[in-house]
Amino acid sequence: MYLFITYARKEMKGVQIRGLRVAKYFPKKEVMFLNGGNDDWLKKGGYRYKNYDFNKFYLPSKIKIPKNTKCIVFCDLPTNRAFQVSLLMLSRERHIPCVVLDNIYRRDQTEDTVYRNIRLYSDRLILSGLDFMRKNKPKDVSIVPPLIDNTLIAGKEKDEIRKEMIKKLNIKTEPEKIVFCVAYNPFIYEQTIKIYDYLQKEKKNVLFVVTSQTKTTKRKANLIEIPPLKGDEMSFFTKASDLVICKAGYLQIIEALAIGVPVIAFGQASLEAKKGKIIIGKGTSGFKKKWLDKKILEAVIISDCFSNALGKKINQLLFSSTLYRSITKKINALRSSKLNGAKLTAELIKKTKFRPKNFPKVLVISLDKEEETKEVKRVLREYPFALPIYFSMPFFTNVFNRRLLEYDPTLENESLHYNPALVYSFDFDSLHSFAKIFPWYNSLFESIEYLVKNSDKCLVIGKETYNYLEKVVLEKYKKKIKIVDKNFKYNIRGK
Repeated sequence: MYLFITYARKEMKGVQIRGLRVAKYFPKKEVMFLNGGNDDWLKKGGYRYKNYDFNKFYLPSKIKIPKNTKCIVFCDLPTNRAFQVSLLMLSRERHIPCVVLDNIYRRDQTEDTVYRNIRLYSDRLILSGLDFMRKNKPKDVSIVPPLIDNTLIAGKEKDEIRKEMIKKLNIKTEPEKIVFCVAYNPFIYEQTIKIYDYLQKEKKNVLFVVTSQTKTTKRKANLIEIPPLKGDEMSFFTKASDLVICKAGYLQIIEALAIGVPVIAFGQASLEAKKGKIIIGKGTSGFKKKWLDKKILEAVIISDCFSNALGKKINQLLFSSTLYRSITKKINALRSSKLNGAKLTAELIKKTKFRPKNFPKVLVISLDKEEETKEVKRVLREYPFALPIYFSMPFFTNVFNRRLLEYDPTLENESLHYNPALVYSFDFDSLHSFAKIFPWYNSLFESIEYLVKNSDKCLVIGKETYNYLEKVVLEKYKKKIKIVDKNFKYNIRGK
């Protein structure tokens, strides 16, 4: 049995689509999905599945999976949802091969800390992307073409598919241009209608085929709205079109480019940090423009929302052969020569074997002073799975409690933030916070001692840090403790 781990919402099904396309190359009786959220497409596909709340952590021992499980296949990074992290730990504990599937957005992505650590901890990392991404790839990463279901387009030219689509939609008069819009997301649907209205005012003979959340086909002048499509139908309508409009989500962008069709993508990250606060964006699910390789950005038009200037550019793109040739030339330099990524992925999954791993449990303990914290960031790059504990005691250290973001060791050029930290935060004025937790005093230090005791190595950053905790936690574990001190200064109160 192959377990595919997926989740979906009605307007966001990219992770589930990835799993369905790869699962197609396995006998159905050997596939089961563990799924979170919307399961409409799993039902339609006739797959066995079990729903979980992906926003809950589970103890691996409490998760029931088939005894004959051959491989657990995560259809995106297992660190994206709480339940997935629990399953990753289950795969290691029960010696079940673990494969992680994701997209590759830019050429140096595999060196980001999150991807590097997942490469270390899983049995295989498979990334789907365009041909140019394969250059200089790491040996322990497989890069395959986009996971496109090309059943309906294999071996056919664009004109042939275009005629089939026009017949399928029962269109009497052939349009001059065709725009295919993936508009399950309400925001993208709104932007699509604005573009349609703009071109109607310009009196252009452009047919808009819009796949949305409608349950029946609707027609209005040059706009046809159709229900959600299956994977092979998506590639069919994409190849038949002159332009694709979609949300700024990587799956839709990359598949259109792989088929050789220009893309207009809308939206910005739905969650983004700004001045220490989370702001809500529009149109996408966590996607950020900066994730994309420069070459992809040059071949795609990404906009926050519709404007007359964008409408003019779309008009030129569709009806200016010079601009259209310029864009398609850039696309053709990137696109994959083959569209067999799903089949290749299935073959790699079947070959994957469990690899025993032994990573030491490294604990890092530090005060939250500036120089010590910088040293912690360096240590975290040296030890990929180290757990940092910070003690924030402003009255003694003269360093006021900081926001969690300030502990973040993420390098500037990396896309995904990681900040694994336990922060014990005490009062600005002496240690009056203890007045609220007196009954917990012994338990507090016992919990820290538990971590020290169970570590393979404990790095204490600075003699001052060691001094505070020596008697209560550290003294009896000297053999596994190393004090890292680069002449860090004691503050006045700390002496």
